Amino acid sequence: MDGSVPAGVAAAVEIRRDRFGVPNITAASDRDAWFGLGFCQGQDRAFQIETRVRVVRGTLAALVGGDGLPIDRLSRRVGFARYGAAEARKMAVPLVPFLSLGAIVALFLGERVLDAYLALF
Repeated sequence: MDGSVPAGVAAAVEIRRDRFGVPNITAASDRDAWFGLGFCQGQDRAFQIETRVRVVRGTLAALVGGDGLPIDRLSRRVGFARYGAAEARKMAVPLVPFLSLGAIVALFLGERVLDAYLALF
């Protein structure tokens, strides 16, 4: 999908994909460019992101049916979502150099990127 990111950025972000689907992002700031990259990752990997979020939150069964219940029970019992949120609050900026690109986008922009993408539909 080519075009502009609809919301969540300070200035216009333009995304153009080449013939192989590789995104080329033009933005006024680094933060807006990272947001655009996260938006592209959301487009490309929406199902994977949705599945992982559901595993962590313990809501996989709502997507895949009864086969997901054992995973949901384990995730809720262990508290993956609570633990992840607590750790993210602790680490915020000091560990950024050690995180993968996807983790940085998810940590700082994830919810805004997902909201912007979902606003398209």
